[in-house]
Amino acid sequence: MKYGDLNLGQMEAIVNKLGGMDGVRRFLSGETVIKAVEPSFRHDKCKDGWTLSENVSRRLTSVKIDGVSFLKETETYINGEEMVRRARTEFNANYGQEDAEYLLEHQDKIPAKLREFYLVFPGTIWQDSGGLRGVPSLGWRGGQWYLRFFWLGSDWDSGLRLVVPSK
Repeated sequence: MKYGDLNLGQMEAIVNKLGGMDGVRRFLSGETVIKAVEPSFRHDKCKDGWTLSENVSRRLTSVKIDGVSFLKETETYINGEEMVRRARTEFNANYGQEDAEYLLEHQDKIPAKLREFYLVFPGTIWQDSGGLRGVPSLGWRGGQWYLRFFWLGSDWDSGLRLVVPSK
C-alpha cells in the first residue's frame, strides 16, 4: 500500500500513532520511525484468502447506537455500492469492522429494537479471491449477535440498517 492509497481513517490512525501533529513533524524530520498501521480483527478474512480493500479505524466509543435506513422514500432496494456511497456522504455512517467487533464484545447492551435488522458497517470492504466485494454486518440469531458479510453486488433492502451513535 502506498500513502496515496490511504483513506482518511487510515491517515488519522497514522497521525494518532505518531502522537498528533507534533509527532508527524518529528517523523517528517526523520526523528521517528513507525511501523505500518494494520487493523487488528478478531475475524480476519485474510485467513480465508480475502484482501482488505478499505478500512476505517474504530470510531464508536459507546454502544448507544441507532440504525438508520439508507433507502429513499420510494425505494424498496438499492445496490450495495450505492449504499456505501450514501453511508459515507449522506449519513456520516462510515463505521467499519472494528466497530462491529466492539459491538459484539458488548452485545448485551445493543438496543433490542435493532434485532430485527442486519447492522451494516461499510467502512470496511473486503474482496474475495473471485473479486467479489463485501462488508461486515451484525445479525441477530439464536439469542445473540453474530458477524457475517454481505456482497456489495447484491440488492440491499429495508432489512438492513446503517449504524450511527444515538443522539
